[in-house]
Amino acid sequence: MDKLINKYNVSISRGLIGAVILGVGFFLATNEINSFFTALSPYSLMISGLIAFIVTFGTSGIKDLFSKPSDPNGNIKNFFKYITLTAVLGFAASIFLQYVLKFHLAANPESGNIMSIILNIPFMLLGEELISFYILLVLANLIYRKTTNQKQAEIIGIIFSCIIFGLLHFSTYYNGNPMTTLAHILLIQGSARIAFNLSGLKSNTIIMPLIIHIIYDLIFLSFS
Repeated sequence: MDKLINKYNVSISRGLIGAVILGVGFFLATNEINSFFTALSPYSLMISGLIAFIVTFGTSGIKDLFSKPSDPNGNIKNFFKYITLTAVLGFAASIFLQYVLKFHLAANPESGNIMSIILNIPFMLLGEELISFYILLVLANLIYRKTTNQKQAEIIGIIFSCIIFGLLHFSTYYNGNPMTTLAHILLIQGSARIAFNLSGLKSNTIIMPLIIHIIYDLIFLSFS
């Protein structure tokens, strides 16, 4: 994944084309147009994400994105470290919003209904990982080529990726109040994205955060 930041020469035009493709995929995933697109919706973000990466980074970019996990501190350690961080950040944000600010938080519509979507979850969450890392990597690439400061580029990419990832969940967690919903998705979903992003950057692949995301969501949706 490092190569997607410091080796590829991403143009702004290709980055924008990829973003439009992802926007179309997200629209198809969240809107019922007809029976065909409704059946396709669990996979539309994944498909559009793969296309966006190919348009922007080429087929070699896909290979680098899905490279073998290679965290120098150990892949198993990466898994437990970042799934724990995800849980801690999410729990802390939830406690703060509900018991300190006294916000009413909407539950995920699929909570307690995990069996109805369990077969589609890997494809749906791969779509979420693709759109999140697309934002992170394209921004980081463009910033790195201007500054040659990869750490700064990664931090800015992480911030924007977390914000967009949170905002994509607005309709899912909308509780009738736009402000409390924004606080919910930016603090809870956004903070989870921090851990997913760090896991991917440390392991140099999208595979590790995808595994963490799938397991975390399966646990969360089963017991919430």
